[in-house]
Amino acid sequence: MFERSSKALAAHPITDGSKAAERVDRVATFLGCAFRPGPDFTSLLTFEEGAHSFAPDQLYNFKPETERLAIDGWSQGAVARIGKGRVAVFGEAAMFTAQELQNGQVKFGMNHPAGTQNARFLLNLVHWLVV
Repeated sequence: MFERSSKALAAHPITDGSKAAERVDRVATFLGCAFRPGPDFTSLLTFEEGAHSFAPDQLYNFKPETERLAIDGWSQGAVARIGKGRVAVFGEAAMFTAQELQNGQVKFGMNHPAGTQNARFLLNLVHWLVV
């Protein structure tokens, strides 16, 4: 969960929107990866202190000895203006979907209860990219 209140979700035209109804205060992500954005990028989704990336030998098979890497300050979503264009890079895709598995018992993305503002975030992102 990336929240504005903890500054894990950055204040930016994408998260602020063009009017109060478009403001985004939290974005839920589900898996994915972390990266260190280049100097021209603004991280919108920044991992907080204590965050770790895990590298299990088998998918979803986490053990006490599973390799992990501290990712404090790394990003899961960043944007930049490059030349006359705009670029958005995200290390997670489920946040931009509306998935249901096991006959609707497992929900991801915009269908997950924590993802109620993900659709607004995506719409704001697309608006920012096309300006």
